[in-house]
Amino acid sequence: MSDYINNNAYSKSREGAKVFSRLANTLQYEQDNVPAGIIGGTNTVGSTSLEQAKAGIKYPTIQAAIDDIANSMVIPVNGILETTEDLNPAGSPSVERLTFTGTASSDNVLVYGYKIPVTQNDDNDTVTTKVTNWFNTNLVANGILISDINVVSTNVIEIEFLDNRNHEETSDSNNGITITGERVVDARGGFGTWIKLGEYEKFTGVTVYAWKRTS
Repeated sequence: MSDYINNNAYSKSREGAKVFSRLANTLQYEQDNVPAGIIGGTNTVGSTSLEQAKAGIKYPTIQAAIDDIANSMVIPVNGILETTEDLNPAGSPSVERLTFTGTASSDNVLVYGYKIPVTQNDDNDTVTTKVTNWFNTNLVANGILISDINVVSTNVIEIEFLDNRNHEETSDSNNGITITGERVVDARGGFGTWIKLGEYEKFTGVTVYAWKRTS
């Protein structure tokens, strides 16, 4: 095949991959993994809003999703929330248990999209230790992706995420190491930061918990 054809094919590939607008108003939002009807009791997060419709955009967009979430935080700072559940309104993250098996066949292993330096022929225990140390130094310490790591055994760790979303369980094998994930704690949605003011019985047999939003 000539250089011209090769270059031309490459150019077409690049053209096909172009994103023609960086505006979130034009970027499509996938609604498959969010509950229906939580916005106003009828809409799903990200559904077309007036602003998008006026621009001729009739599909769910990232901008609409962000606006929906931002406007759902209806309790202002210093506001009070009363609930019958003794659960912090800030929500809580999911936790995934990772099990490492195998022997490293290269000088790195890919975990959560990060290349972790290892040494060829490292066993799974050594790889687990290196992954844990790298995550603690580069992610946990910098407030990226992960809030905490719990060492369960020599080749098993539990990852607590920073966000309040459930994530697909990890199932990957690269450079001789197999990484198997299991979600052991489900996330619970929420927003802001809160302090608990106390609890009291409002109706017979019903305990009410009062929370104050601080940020």
